[in-house]
Amino acid sequence: MGGKSLRFNSAEIDELLNLKYAGQRTFAVLSVLYPGLDLSKKFHEDHIFPKSRFTDKKLTEAGIPADKINDYLTTVNLLPNLQLLAGTANIEKQNSLPSAWIEAAFPSEDKRATYLAENDLDGLPLDLSDFMAFFEQRRQRIRTRLLAALATTPSIPEDEPST
Repeated sequence: MGGKSLRFNSAEIDELLNLKYAGQRTFAVLSVLYPGLDLSKKFHEDHIFPKSRFTDKKLTEAGIPADKINDYLTTVNLLPNLQLLAGTANIEKQNSLPSAWIEAAFPSEDKRATYLAENDLDGLPLDLSDFMAFFEQRRQRIRTRLLAALATTPSIPEDEPST
């Protein structure tokens, strides 16, 4: 019986970066990306920046320029804005901006720094105005993690034999 390689090429990695909230593979990919979680406990997919703050009205009130609002709306549900949180933490977070929630959840500077580093949340902005820059930085960090975790190979055209 022939097996299938578990190696991913760059194009497949880029597809994973576009996984959406509550998608069929999203929880599994987040689990691979952040393996330190005790998955014997109940975890939820959660938005880092709460989806409830991503409406035309709320983004406008937050000072987001009208020509950038669509960018925010199309990225809010994508992998770089997602994380896994334990049930209790997810309830406590609710609609808080991530910097406020992290400060409350991790009062110790050391624990906060560890959490931020382990979850690729370094440089977390205080408000929505820098969300797109954060999203792109985290996207690149996740891409690097995926490349390492999934032992990627260079793209090989379908008609060329692989070695």
